[in-house]
Amino acid sequence: MLTEGTPPRHAVFFCACDRRRSQVTGGDMPFPTPEQLRQQCRIDSDNPAEDDLLGTYSRAAIKRAENYLNRRLYEAAVPDSDPDGLLASEDVTLALMLAVGYWYENREAQSLPSGFKALLEPYRYIPL
Repeated sequence: MLTEGTPPRHAVFFCACDRRRSQVTGGDMPFPTPEQLRQQCRIDSDNPAEDDLLGTYSRAAIKRAENYLNRRLYEAAVPDSDPDGLLASEDVTLALMLAVGYWYENREAQSLPSGFKALLEPYRYIPL
């Protein structure tokens, strides 16, 4: 029996527009860290304007990854209430860093680097 808002386990389609999984969950520290993002984008100084931009790109990358994976990402532990949740491993974090770095260098770009999907593909959940 399904409760309201629970996706059926036998669904044969994947909806990338499912916004219920778009919330980034975790502690106060974002993943990847601001230091990792500065290194990825080769930013030397602590420029608050650049940090704000990197934060925006990071949140967008996390949401994009969650929509692609059809799973919510967690930093520290996956709660029991989310059986499809995924702990952000190093390869997931690298995919996020690739997206942020790509968007930082190509601000008008409309696509993502192929490495983004290649790193996330093993963790993708497609309900059947």
